[in-house]
Amino acid sequence: MDWSRAKTLLIIAFVLLNLFLTVQLIQAWVEKSQMQNGNDSIRRELTQILKEKKIKTPDIPQNPPLVSVLEARIASPGEGWKSQPDGSYVKTFHPSLGLSGEDHLHALLKKHVPSFGEYRLISRKGRSRTYLQYWKERPLYGSRLEVKLSEGGALQSIRLIRLSIKEGTDAQTPVPASFALLNLVESGKVPKGTVFTRIELGYHGQSYDAKTRVLSPVWKFAAADGRTYYVNALTGALQP
Repeated sequence: MDWSRAKTLLIIAFVLLNLFLTVQLIQAWVEKSQMQNGNDSIRRELTQILKEKKIKTPDIPQNPPLVSVLEARIASPGEGWKSQPDGSYVKTFHPSLGLSGEDHLHALLKKHVPSFGEYRLISRKGRSRTYLQYWKERPLYGSRLEVKLSEGGALQSIRLIRLSIKEGTDAQTPVPASFALLNLVESGKVPKGTVFTRIELGYHGQSYDAKTRVLSPVWKFAAADGRTYYVNALTGALQP
């Protein structure tokens, strides 16, 4: 074997590999620089238009995780629940279950609602409590857990939409929240002087039948006046 020739070939291969890695590193740096410049431009435009329209926002989320389109099916909670035309399930208590406080209510819901740990309280108004299901720390806006209390404060009924999730394989980086907000404000749908109270990344979609749903990742913008806006986190397009 010609060791001298083999050594020369190894050196050439090593040099070519280093050149290839250097080119890849330069390309990655250029792409990162271009992305950073683009984000800076978006932030400048957003700051200007928010000032012009006197729109207030909380801190805008940064560095969101990878997301994908989800396939969701409404899961049956089991015996004792009555199915409804909209796909939800209702359990009514006769007689109503007496409560000694919010901790007692939490314990009863944990007992009667499958996977109650996936839900978080989002609204407490009078004799009603509303919870939202979370998946991988992100809200599923098509889910719902609604609790009704009697005038005496007893647990009267539970209405449940629990989603069983199948994750897509094409995980992608979502558009920045600032880009989504810029598209939303430029659309003219946000009134002048709007005060946004919450900006979050979650999943929202349309029902194609009573059982199956396709959930797209969305940026949700909640305003103080009760209006809610959704922007597709993959395309930046407004959603109904």
